[in-house]
Amino acid sequence: MKHKSSVFCIIMMLSVFALLFAGCGSGGAEEPGGGTIAPGTPTPAGTKGPNTPGQSEALEDVNYITSLDAAAMAYAEAVKLYDDAVLWSMINGIGTALHYDWTNTDSCHSWTVDFVSPKAGKLIYVYIFGNEISRTLVDDKNNFTLDQSLPKDRPLMSMAEAAKEVIENGGITGLIPVNAGYEVSGYYDNDFPYWGFTYRVPLGNGEYERHFYYVNAATGKFAEVKYRNNDNDTISQENLVVKGTDLSHMAWMQDQDLTLKKFLTLINEGKTEDAIGMMDDAAAPDKNSRDMWADSFDSIRGVKFVLTGFSETDEENWTDEIQRYKVKMQVPESGDYQQFGWEPGENTRFFTLMKYGGEWKIHEISTGF
Repeated sequence: MKHKSSVFCIIMMLSVFALLFAGCGSGGAEEPGGGTIAPGTPTPAGTKGPNTPGQSEALEDVNYITSLDAAAMAYAEAVKLYDDAVLWSMINGIGTALHYDWTNTDSCHSWTVDFVSPKAGKLIYVYIFGNEISRTLVDDKNNFTLDQSLPKDRPLMSMAEAAKEVIENGGITGLIPVNAGYEVSGYYDNDFPYWGFTYRVPLGNGEYERHFYYVNAATGKFAEVKYRNNDNDTISQENLVVKGTDLSHMAWMQDQDLTLKKFLTLINEGKTEDAIGMMDDAAAPDKNSRDMWADSFDSIRGVKFVLTGFSETDEENWTDEIQRYKVKMQVPESGDYQQFGWEPGENTRFFTLMKYGGEWKIHEISTGF
């Protein structure tokens, strides 16, 4: 599988970033030039409060979709073009598109699902973002072998089932893979359909080791693991720099946008306390501020926004301990969110992350820097 990276810019329609509630920051009201926002902006008289009776309490799936549902959605689109379409492969859009608890939820925000048409000799690419198909492309595909006994509309096992098989056989935990993909044509000298997972284990100074785990989807059993170093040379397990498989202590060394993404996902899932637990003492210094954050987060639970841009910013002032991200969102034209500082249309927020030992925390959320 090809490596796909997401560091400097991620363009995704991610309703989980729905959650960027303006009420975040480490104190102070917003000034015209931009600044931090107090967590519990009071509700003006005559407007609805955050817990208005009748407000939807349903938690949305925040535009994640399981591997099986993504395959089914893509198949329904592919057969509109070629009625003999058969699943060929599927891969997550980017590592950060995977749900933070992906091994249990089987969920990813973006997928590319490919089908072949044996009769037409075509390859159909179906791109899924959230719960919607964003586009479909068709290319020529000739001289391929296809096992006609395989299901046309789904993989033989889900991503989560394959991931658990990897973990049960000594696979990595605590890090999110940069690639998770399924393919029916096999890999290297193996011709069985498989799920593959690629992990980059950071070593520092821009270097890393890669772990490639393979699961035979036909048998549902773990197949093998291969290792490569930063120069793409094959290495043995004995020569790995990083030993062990529980690498939770290294999660902070992955792209820091994973921390921000998990933070926002927890809010939209209604796990308010867990989200607040990801904030440092500057952002949520006492019980009063934490309570105000909870009210703010609860008020936007289930509200859907669209992420229009996600990028690193202010890089010249980055250090190993503090980094900042810029997030743009398209807010719906109507909703009870203005008392928290939102405006209809595009909104921009700057998230500052600070590292404490081996963990990144949300340090500040502001409208400018």
